[in-house]
Amino acid sequence: TLRTILKDKDNTLFGLVNNAGIGISGLIEATPMTELKRIFEVNFFGLHRVSQAFLPLIRKNKGRIVNIGSSSSFMSGPALGPYSASKFALRSYNDALRIEMKTFGVHVSLIAPGPVESAIWEKAIKYKEEIRKKISPELLRDYDMFVKAGDALFDNIKPIPTYHVVNAVHHALTSKNPKNVYLIGKNAVLARIFSSLPKKWSDSLFLDRIRKAAGSS
Repeated sequence: TLRTILKDKDNTLFGLVNNAGIGISGLIEATPMTELKRIFEVNFFGLHRVSQAFLPLIRKNKGRIVNIGSSSSFMSGPALGPYSASKFALRSYNDALRIEMKTFGVHVSLIAPGPVESAIWEKAIKYKEEIRKKISPELLRDYDMFVKAGDALFDNIKPIPTYHVVNAVHHALTSKNPKNVYLIGKNAVLARIFSSLPKKWSDSLFLDRIRKAAGSS
């Protein structure tokens, strides 16, 4: 157990991989505070608690920390706000921790993948169905374009195989020259490029895509 490991002064620990996360999200106006807190509790606060608990052992052994983030930490959008916000927070946290750990010989890497094959998609669908039952018909009607576009875009997501992320984690833990950030998949690279555009342009591109997706649904 975690408590046993921390009490054992002779125990060694070289690598820590923070992988826990949930992919639920939704329109900001329709996201209850309880759900927003739950997203941050898993995607951000839980990661902090685990990292803080193991940092003494990691520092002692000049080890590695690998945080699993998301391409959504570079680009947010309609119905992605709550999830993206938690991953933005993680990326900022990761940057600060990376600099702090350099003085101890510890390397901190961020894995930022696009959509990945996992059970997270089934859970996201279930969450979407449950949360919509709690939203008033009037609010759903007001956001009809975003709802239709979200459904259409979600159905067209093509997750990449998990091994791409596994390979990146392995490299971050074992390579002599681990990267600071691993962008995994085409979507992650595009998100990083998209985030560098002037907001006036990116907003227009986003809304244009939303309108087209809503019209094709």
